[in-house]
Amino acid sequence: MNLSNIRINGSNPLYKQIKNSLLSAIKCRDILPGEKTPSLEELCQRYGVSRMTARQAVKFFYLPFDRFPGLDQFDWNNVSLYTTLCKTYNVKLSQGKQFVESGCASDNIASLLEVQPKTPVLIMERLIESDKGWHVEYAHTYYRADCIRLLI
Repeated sequence: MNLSNIRINGSNPLYKQIKNSLLSAIKCRDILPGEKTPSLEELCQRYGVSRMTARQAVKFFYLPFDRFPGLDQFDWNNVSLYTTLCKTYNVKLSQGKQFVESGCASDNIASLLEVQPKTPVLIMERLIESDKGWHVEYAHTYYRADCIRLLI
């Protein structure tokens, strides 16, 4: 499994760097659907970090494949995730958190947003939980700073 290195003296906290490395491995299909991500012990050894740092890096998960069989078969252009979770999988949403921060576009993000690298972007991170306390949705989204307006 190809996980990128982290920078101990980088401006990003270690747990965020590890989390981004794992998300990148998922997007690049180094970690395939149904495969396990590295254990906390493996992350601690790989990156030379404490168990607490490793735990913080993995505390946000995408929808667990085994908990939602067939979820990949829905046409997400025509159905709502939350409605599907409620009606098909009997999931009751309880609470959510959304974090908003500013940042600079990496080369990869800049390419996707059609801006120059290091252009200011707005970053949103969302976590939705069920009434049972497990994570239902995790989203990490980038927005062009020149094309967004928020209503809070």
